[in-house]
Amino acid sequence: MRHLTGVAAIIGLLTIVMQLSAEPDGNQTGNTAVAQAGGSTTRPASGSASQPATNPAARARKLADLNRKLFKLFDEKKYGDCKTVLDQILKLSPDDNIAWYNMACAQARLGETRESLDSLNKAVEFGYAGFRHLERDADLDSLRKTDEYKKIIAQKDEIQRRRADKIRKLLENQFGEGYIYQIDHDSKLVFATNIDETTLDEVKAKLTAHAQGLWKTLFKFPFEQYVSIVVPKEGTIKTPGLGGYYQNDTRILVSRTIGEELIHEFTHALHFADQEGRGQEHPIWIIEGMGTLFETSELRNGKVVPGHSSRLNMLKEIVRRELNTPWEDFFAFNQRDFLNGQEQTMISYCQSRYIMMYLHERGLLEKWYGEYVGGWEKDKTGRAAFEKVFGKELPEIENDWLAWIKQLKPPAIYLPPNHAYLGVRVEQAVDGLRIIDVVDGSGASKAGLMSQDVIVKINDSRIANHSELIKLVDKCKVGDKLKVNLRRDGEYQTVDVTLGAMPGGMNMPATAPSTPASSPSTAPSRRPPRRRPATTTSRPASSSAASAVPAAPATE
Repeated sequence: MRHLTGVAAIIGLLTIVMQLSAEPDGNQTGNTAVAQAGGSTTRPASGSASQPATNPAARARKLADLNRKLFKLFDEKKYGDCKTVLDQILKLSPDDNIAWYNMACAQARLGETRESLDSLNKAVEFGYAGFRHLERDADLDSLRKTDEYKKIIAQKDEIQRRRADKIRKLLENQFGEGYIYQIDHDSKLVFATNIDETTLDEVKAKLTAHAQGLWKTLFKFPFEQYVSIVVPKEGTIKTPGLGGYYQNDTRILVSRTIGEELIHEFTHALHFADQEGRGQEHPIWIIEGMGTLFETSELRNGKVVPGHSSRLNMLKEIVRRELNTPWEDFFAFNQRDFLNGQEQTMISYCQSRYIMMYLHERGLLEKWYGEYVGGWEKDKTGRAAFEKVFGKELPEIENDWLAWIKQLKPPAIYLPPNHAYLGVRVEQAVDGLRIIDVVDGSGASKAGLMSQDVIVKINDSRIANHSELIKLVDKCKVGDKLKVNLRRDGEYQTVDVTLGAMPGGMNMPATAPSTPASSPSTAPSRRPPRRRPATTTSRPASSSAASAVPAAPATE
């Protein structure tokens, strides 16, 4: 069995996700189950764009119920009953490639070779392209020696490219004019963006370099299937505070901006490709730990190097109040545990990032990941790999980590009085920072910056997030000149700004920290640490609610 949804379902799912509010434990933020090698697993279909329904949400729930029933029947090896349930699914979604693939699996198990090959061809016709899984799926072993099966495998590259063309057309139908639609066959990316071509070229180069860097150090398996990168026009994502998500079932990445949110979700896409190539499913703390680790990173000598982020400010307060989750419990968290209310969600994102950051700063991240994926069958939590690379028991490693957190200096989130500053108040835009107010008498005011200008670069460096701007300004002194590239009424221009001094009484946040969308804006209240029994990791959400767009404007 398989866990992908049909190509035709992509746009139907995308529309639903962008218009409905995401729930902390809902499938709208991305399902992340990965089929294990030789095993049988499936995912609920998300529906078919060619089979419209008056109530898409109710139809999706029906499909999910049928698929849950299907999971159980496959586990019980009741393949005849599986076919009955799949007939019901296909009545609701006749062109759903996952249902046809699962039908092929059930038929192959029953010895119905001709019927199974017909179903497999139907799956490919409607967009199935998970050949890595197909070639190791024990359900299809009886088909391997047939000429028709060999023909399907021989055409897999062509099938992938046809699928990319189909996805591009579906995205065009969804978003219409005003977007750029491109397929990058070398990187296996399909773009639908509301940004200009120059900015898109920058984004493509940035993502390619990010992928190459992580393939060089961490991830072994590149993309098998094309990933759709959607950067929609402002206001398209209806969920307040949600910066982006990655839906692995449909290979859709949606990001509100081209900054940290995009890199976070793209890291998820890279990580899931690696999991699938290995036939593994990693727990949510590792998935979100990777995403949050690299959201603030830069490329050095071909490697992706993470830097500290404002999550450290929150984590230091969490640790000070003894609200951090003990590692033994944290490593066993499933999705519901990880996102168990606003407070726990914030703790989980901060803690997972800085566990990964600890590995990185000790020079052990690559070694730990290698030990983890190599020993995954015996320990899926990551604990054994920690103990092996550190040569210590987990509680001792955790104590060292806590001491490390306490001594770390967090990045600046305040510009104190008399510090150099631009003199603007800004909010997040898709490709930069939009000015919402200019301080009278400031360097920005004297240079002619205006409300609604969008700052896109400073000194030729892309500024896509608050953290990038504050990091740059924090290194400056009063009197320094910055070359500011901005967009005004659709036209780009460059102005020189001489930095003034932050007036007294304006000691305001330099940037709002990037926090989980469901987390509170204030620090959590003190409570005793909870101890949890070990749980089985199940279908962690792949999107980063942590990529939330800051709600409050910042003074720079």
